[in-house]
Amino acid sequence: MGRLRIKINIKLVHRLRRAGLGWRTIARRYYSYTKKDISWMTLKRRLIEAELAAQEGNAGH
Repeated sequence: MGRLRIKINIKLVHRLRRAGLGWRTIARRYYSYTKKDISWMTLKRRLIEAELAAQEGNAGH
């Protein structure tokens, strides 16, 4: 059994990334907005997973 998967706000992470912020800064800002302490690496991985899932969904249509 692993850790519980924390639901993150992908749209917030995407907006912060589009603003040109680095991943560690995004992790600090994400915490200040949501009060959820999540590592920058987890945020990066989840954003990439969401982007890949969106690409696969668009490729099927």
